[in-house]
Amino acid sequence: MTRGDVGVETSILEQVPACKAIAVFGVGTDRIDLNYTAAHDIQVSITSDILTDDVADLAMTLTLAFSRNLVANHQFARSGAWENTGTSLSSKASGKRMGIAGLGAIGLAIARRAEAFGMEIAYTARSQKNVPYQRCESIEQLAAFSDFLVLALPGSPENIQLVDAKVLAALGKSGVLINIARGTVVNETILSRHCSRV
Repeated sequence: MTRGDVGVETSILEQVPACKAIAVFGVGTDRIDLNYTAAHDIQVSITSDILTDDVADLAMTLTLAFSRNLVANHQFARSGAWENTGTSLSSKASGKRMGIAGLGAIGLAIARRAEAFGMEIAYTARSQKNVPYQRCESIEQLAAFSDFLVLALPGSPENIQLVDAKVLAALGKSGVLINIARGTVVNETILSRHCSRV
């Protein structure tokens, strides 16, 4: 048994030839060599759809927390400084544009929640989905569209450091990046440089 972000190294599997199953409590299999498991008749199970609502709720929580500046305002209220000065500004999430990179079960659940806030939604995915949302051909195009760019895609090799300098430049200074996917999807070095300039 393992977590999706931990997986099982192939070197460990080689030491347990009697292994017949790997149970992942999560949905990620990016840290498991699926070619090896298939070749050695090892079943890999995930918690498909069990955490979809929880992760989608978290994505909307982060969207609202950022737009309403909740963390800073909470700290401000607790500090007592409100007795002497005004609070920092915040804005509404309603009516803003949300781009969702990856429109699987979790991405779709996020989109439905964003719809309830009257947000305009666009997405990227490997294929066209039967949804009423605009499909962007690239993540750069999606970032340019977005006030909030939500990453809801797997940490597979093709997505490693997908969010790079071009994506962040397209998102702009006022755009917000919300990553509920793997950390490896974002080039963190580029992100830290980008944030220091904003």
